[in-house]
Amino acid sequence: MLIERLKNIHWNQAPKIISLFSACGGMDLPFHYAGFNLVWAIDSNFYACKTFERNISNIIENNQIENINISQVPEADLITQK
Repeated sequence: MLIERLKNIHWNQAPKIISLFSACGGMDLPFHYAGFNLVWAIDSNFYACKTFERNISNIIENNQIENINISQVPEADLITQK
C-alpha cells in the first residue's frame, strides 16, 4: 500500500516544507507520511486547522495569509498550496 511505502522512506536530512492554504492537510499528509519536515502551515478556516492539528501537526497557523509577516516564516525547501 502507498502509505506504507511512504512511511518507509528514510532521509539523511528531511526536506522542509511550508504549506499555504493548507485546509485540513489533504495535500500535506503524503509529505508527512514520507518523512518531510513540515515547518509551517497556514489556513484561515478554524475547523480545517483543527483537523490539520489532529491528523498532522500543531504547527498550522489559523490566520489570513495577508496578515503574515514574511520575515517570521521559516525557511523551507518546498512550498505547497492547494
